[in-house]
Amino acid sequence: MYTQSRTDDPIVFPNKPGASHLHQFFGNVSTSATSTFTTMQRSGTSCRFAGDRSAYWAPALISTTGQEVKPISLTAYYYAGNGRVVAFPPNFRLIAGALSGSHTTDLSKFGYTCGGGTPTSTTPPNCGSLQVKAVVVFPSCWNGKYIDSLDHRSHMAYPRGNGCPSGYPVLLPKIVLHIRYPVTNATGYRLSSDVGMGYTSGMSMHADFWNVWDPTALNSAVTNCLNAGKDCDLG
Repeated sequence: MYTQSRTDDPIVFPNKPGASHLHQFFGNVSTSATSTFTTMQRSGTSCRFAGDRSAYWAPALISTTGQEVKPISLTAYYYAGNGRVVAFPPNFRLIAGALSGSHTTDLSKFGYTCGGGTPTSTTPPNCGSLQVKAVVVFPSCWNGKYIDSLDHRSHMAYPRGNGCPSGYPVLLPKIVLHIRYPVTNATGYRLSSDVGMGYTSGMSMHADFWNVWDPTALNSAVTNCLNAGKDCDLG
């Protein structure tokens, strides 16, 4: 669930409060620019499943009148994908979604939808009677070496066909984030990151993940749910 909004990004701008565009945070209740893996391990979580103390965040949605739209909820779906997965290593960090300065869009990776699970629009849509949702799909192929990288992306890759590309042999759970907003018509809305990333009209959607799962709980979920082919509600 939503916890707070801050102009912080502890992955991109660690120990620099106010250095980022406005983010909306979910999961770990203590996340800030000065967060460390240790401080977050000691903190609580807004997730229904107590074993997930991870932090998730995304740029804030801004209305046509310039007001921040506080999200209703974030749901983090974990999938096994194509093959048996292994658990995220502790302190693993990753950003997925729009790249700064690039105006290409890929609806298989990020975008907006009206109640469904797959993005159908690159900009916040008019959903009629349904609520607008943002969707970000994280890559699941890991190089097996680093828990982070300079751009917070290049240690991971998206699968190709039925497997992982060369250099990324380790299959991790695929995370898909759904962020639900209390609006049905978001035409003309933007994101707090649009200008800084060279976009307009909400096309800069991206999200961050910092793994602070309890290792025992995560390993159990991977073994007993993902690799067992079961649909488990982990909150």
